[in-house]
Amino acid sequence: MFTINHWFHRNPLKSTALVSFDQRTSPSSTDAMQICHQLRQLRLDILQLLCNPTLETSHIRDSFDKYISLLTGYVESPDGSSDDSKLRYTTKFYWSDSLT
Repeated sequence: MFTINHWFHRNPLKSTALVSFDQRTSPSSTDAMQICHQLRQLRLDILQLLCNPTLETSHIRDSFDKYISLLTGYVESPDGSSDDSKLRYTTKFYWSDSLT
């Protein structure tokens, strides 16, 4: 029987469609614009780093940690409340079916 767990274990790395973090409506603050710009740049940098097999994993991990930190700031409210960030629903991620 084919289960979703089997599918994910068979394909541990799934790509997403290009995510530009461009806002349909412009972000209301310079902080929001800066987060969007940094996310876009870090994502491109990480994708380039992953193509280099001679690179130390610590370098990739540092870049990935920065990306996740910014992504957390993109999703959570900046004032620390339990509300979602206004940026949270402006970008959608689409995962590939990677059957290869």
